[in-house]
Amino acid sequence: MVAVVSLVLIIVAVAFFTLLERKVLGYVHLRKGPNKPGAGGAVIPFADAVKLFLKELSCPTLGNKCVFNLIALAILGVPMVLWYVFPHCAPALDPKVICVYVIALARVGVYGTIGAG
Repeated sequence: MVAVVSLVLIIVAVAFFTLLERKVLGYVHLRKGPNKPGAGGAVIPFADAVKLFLKELSCPTLGNKCVFNLIALAILGVPMVLWYVFPHCAPALDPKVICVYVIALARVGVYGTIGAG
């Protein structure tokens, strides 16, 4: 249950960091940016989430659907596992072992990028 709550909070935090990035880029480019809807654009991350969830899932016609879904799972799964593993450190574990574990997991993320290509 704690993992689900932390995952939802992470997703909301990323949504608002994206809003902040869009605002900064808007000001850098001398345009208004996403400030119109809601109070200072606070509605935009939720509108983006609704748009993302309602978007049609399209798989390549000649592609293997199983591999297509596994690659998407790898791209999303590796950062989630890293986020979950990194802050937890038991007193019995050596920090060097944790660093090697994190580096080994991070290297698996390359396969998602290769598979997406």
